[in-house]
Amino acid sequence: MCVVQFIGIAVSLSNVVNYAMGRTHWAVLFYGTNVLLVPPAIYVAVHYGLNSIAIPWLAIYPILCGCYVFLTVRAVKLPLSRYVREGFSPTGASLVMILGMFAFQAALPLRFSENVTNALFLDILSGVLIYVSYQLTFNRASLKALINLRVFG
Repeated sequence: MCVVQFIGIAVSLSNVVNYAMGRTHWAVLFYGTNVLLVPPAIYVAVHYGLNSIAIPWLAIYPILCGCYVFLTVRAVKLPLSRYVREGFSPTGASLVMILGMFAFQAALPLRFSENVTNALFLDILSGVLIYVSYQLTFNRASLKALINLRVFG
């Protein structure tokens, strides 16, 4: 599910870029191609059982999205390596937070004993601490720039 969200975010960003550049027809072509290719592939796959329905969608949709994003990045004249590199910070933050939550939950295996409210509070608190720690570690320059704007006081 997370991979699908990353693909959806990349497509959404490409849509915004294409709309801003006056190329709304690119999005129409992308979604039209999806409509032309994915449903017939699912129709063929359904004859092989319910378990095979996802295969065409998992095979065709990411390829179409990848081509659409690649063409959009090329149209903006942005190096693909920079586009990918910029996506690592939020992805890395998500991975660090997920791993941190797993580690926290493994360290306190008995926290779900009787009081679910306390367990939820500990989960939220640990999530906030992990998020703040990540931001202070990897995005310190951005935080300093934000504080220098004097928005907070």
